[in-house]
Amino acid sequence: MKFTDEQYKALQEIIKLAVSEGIDGQLIERLKYLPSKAEFYESIDQIMKELKDMREEFAVLTGKVYDDHEDRITTLEKNFKLQFAN
Repeated sequence: MKFTDEQYKALQEIIKLAVSEGIDGQLIERLKYLPSKAEFYESIDQIMKELKDMREEFAVLTGKVYDDHEDRITTLEKNFKLQFAN
């Protein structure tokens, strides 16, 4: 059986429609589990705030350790009469 041009074009449109709907349906099914744009940015904001807080806390803790070490060394040197080469 041979198709006429009209039949061929009609069949082609039916196939395109079926494939398109199938792909769209699968795509929608897979995308429904992704967060919305607002939800995504909200979660990224929370993560970035947590990272910023951690960096600030780290800076405070390390600053405290390194800020007072000179005084502590000087006190130890005086109390134990230690001399180190400069």
